[in-house]
Amino acid sequence: MKKILSIILLALFICGAFTPAFTSAENPFQEYTSGDYRYYKMPSVYNPGEYYAVITQYRGSSSTLVIPEKLDGMYVTGFQTGTFKNNTKLKSITLPARISQIPPSCFQGCSKLQTVKFTEPSSVGEIREKAFYGCTALKSITLETSLRYIGDSAFYNCTSLSRIYMKSYSLERVGKNIFANAGKNCSDTVFVTSDSSVQYIPVDMFNCPLSTPAYINRAFISSSYNPCIGKNAFKNCVALTDNYVPFPNSTEISDHPWGSKNTLGVPGTTVVHTYNGTFVENYLKKYGYSYELLNSDAEIPVPVMTLSSIASSGKTRISWDYDGMGKIQVYRSETKTGGYKRLTTTYAFNSSYTDKTAEAGKTYYYKIRLVDGKFCAPKYRTCKLPRPVVSAKVTGGKIKLTWDAIDGAVSYKVYRSTEKDGSYKLIKTTTNTSFINSSVQKGVTYYYKVRAVCSNTNGNSAYSEVVSAKVS
Repeated sequence: MKKILSIILLALFICGAFTPAFTSAENPFQEYTSGDYRYYKMPSVYNPGEYYAVITQYRGSSSTLVIPEKLDGMYVTGFQTGTFKNNTKLKSITLPARISQIPPSCFQGCSKLQTVKFTEPSSVGEIREKAFYGCTALKSITLETSLRYIGDSAFYNCTSLSRIYMKSYSLERVGKNIFANAGKNCSDTVFVTSDSSVQYIPVDMFNCPLSTPAYINRAFISSSYNPCIGKNAFKNCVALTDNYVPFPNSTEISDHPWGSKNTLGVPGTTVVHTYNGTFVENYLKKYGYSYELLNSDAEIPVPVMTLSSIASSGKTRISWDYDGMGKIQVYRSETKTGGYKRLTTTYAFNSSYTDKTAEAGKTYYYKIRLVDGKFCAPKYRTCKLPRPVVSAKVTGGKIKLTWDAIDGAVSYKVYRSTEKDGSYKLIKTTTNTSFINSSVQKGVTYYYKVRAVCSNTNGNSAYSEVVSAKVS
């Protein structure tokens, strides 16, 4: 009888019709412990004798969590309802490739969760009801290519959500209020589709009550499939000012010709950008939208580029002053006129890219362009060393500074002041990763900062954050 019950429950779990939420006493699958995880074994339908692991509880305290691909030799394929609910320590989580579903309330109330990463190729087919409800720190989410369904209120009250990337080619159905109040605390929340996979924007995708609307500011709906836009997909999106629908060929809006008045946003509030003579343009005329026609023959603008260094890592950040539709390509070379290699292609609204592969002390030339456009003039910058992280403590009437070794540093310079925002004087150059300051007076607070020195002085690090200590 138990075997028959297990097979029935397994079939229901796989098809997504049922998400097990048993107590330990009534769970027909025995629970096991592996490190910080509790899980039960799920028998494989296709491979008799093989089992998968379904996580029921996480008992650790990590803020950055990478779920293992396997537990005790078994692939991790799912979670139980509410597995991480109200975990207020979790900031980042990476999910293994074989996870097939984010069950109801899985991350509900994880108020510090900022980043959710799906290991490619992702198998997530469903994001169920209230899966990320109340994740108020969540900054971005990617709707993976495998996704078929999003349940009611899945991202309700994700008030910091500023980027929603849609890659799914099979998303056909969504529940109610999935993005209600999402993006409320952001000045620019953007929804963007993949250029190569999206075929359909589901009915009512961003349609929420006017009391708790989806705070989408801009939408970029671009796909080689010329996707169908479901009825009322952007209804009540009162914050939507720009909706880019650059389909060069005719497309459908809604499940039947013409759809409804509010499918692309709020007429009179949303400006829609599209091409002349398309189905979309006729729709805009019919329902009184403001719109601007895109000119396929128009000259592509040249973005303005600036270079800066990130103090903590020393890496070069490439930024641009262009937030319109399109993608930016970033190129790098070791000489001004030499062979430039493309580092990345990214959406223009991302506004910057960090060159994480640059080597400290080396000078690189950069140039950028909008796809198919002209390059800006190249600029150069030397990649810098990461700045030291310094600690200070009093020991034996002296002040001891310590810091971790920085790869590529030839020495370290130590600076001191008696005022935090005052003038600092160089008091020591050392190749060690510590320094004892013995020339101190009791009752005086001393402030210190340290800088890592590169063989190419243009690659010297930024100053460390100021630390202080006082001998009593």
